[in-house]
Amino acid sequence: MAEGESKTKLERIMHSGYLHKALRSFEACCAPSGNAVVVFGHSLAANDRHVLRCIAKGACSDLAVSLFGDPNSKGNREAITNALAIQAQRGPGKGKRPSLRLTFYDAASARVWG
Repeated sequence: MAEGESKTKLERIMHSGYLHKALRSFEACCAPSGNAVVVFGHSLAANDRHVLRCIAKGACSDLAVSLFGDPNSKGNREAITNALAIQAQRGPGKGKRPSLRLTFYDAASARVWG
């Protein structure tokens, strides 16, 4: 499911009990204010709009996004732009949700795999 448009991916998710539960669990994690979402190794691209919408519509207060290598590389610039777009959806005057604080971090610093 790494390929395809968001609408197609969402249709597949809705027809899979496992994936549907995973999306609903993620949505629930994005809902409470005070929660943070940490993104590691993901570009926040439009083909995952169904997932990004959970962050934008939620009330979590922080979004931390990993950048790999040169922050000015094409892929990292796209991830930054996409994160800023999510943040803009939560800006002032966008309902009662808190604004979204963004943090960008070096993916190599996370030492996820040990």
